[in-house]
Amino acid sequence: SKLLQAGALNVKEFSSFEAGVPEQAKAVFVVSTLLKGRTADVIRDIVTLSSFQYCVVITAVSHSVHLLANNVTTELEQELVFEQFGELLCQWMGNMNYTGEVMHLPILLAPLAPHLFITAPYSSFFSFVPQDLKLLNNTRRDKKKFGSLNDVDYHSLPFELQIQIKSLVSSLNSIFELVQLKEECFAVGPTSRI
Repeated sequence: SKLLQAGALNVKEFSSFEAGVPEQAKAVFVVSTLLKGRTADVIRDIVTLSSFQYCVVITAVSHSVHLLANNVTTELEQELVFEQFGELLCQWMGNMNYTGEVMHLPILLAPLAPHLFITAPYSSFFSFVPQDLKLLNNTRRDKKKFGSLNDVDYHSLPFELQIQIKSLVSSLNSIFELVQLKEECFAVGPTSRI
């Protein structure tokens, strides 16, 4: 209801079965995932089924994480992945003169109470526990197995998990910069070393 109070005309489920009505020329998508795979497919489906002329996609995943997920190893001055997705939006709208914008906002925290919040995009991400060692070793078919969780390092993790960790760290860094938090954060456990 707060979105409607802020001026949104319509708020719908993020689904390929949704579309804007013909008189809706603008759309804003807010996603907490990479702009690829299922997320890109759903945005494409909604845009092609609609009559939008201006689309904005806000992603909680930073451009640097998008570069990593696309195997781009160098930092670029321009936000190439976001620009390319903006062009895709225009293609899906059917006119390259329409506007497609992509931006990153560190949408990470959901407050539950004045001093309690959750990180909803990472609700399935937990610190490693001893039972995870077997799962991690199963992904290392031809490589040396880990003896303990303390042996695990970032580069030895499955790529999807690397992306998730990088995304969490990037989001936390953005939030910390935003609130000008001093770097006096402490963490314990094997996952905090990664």
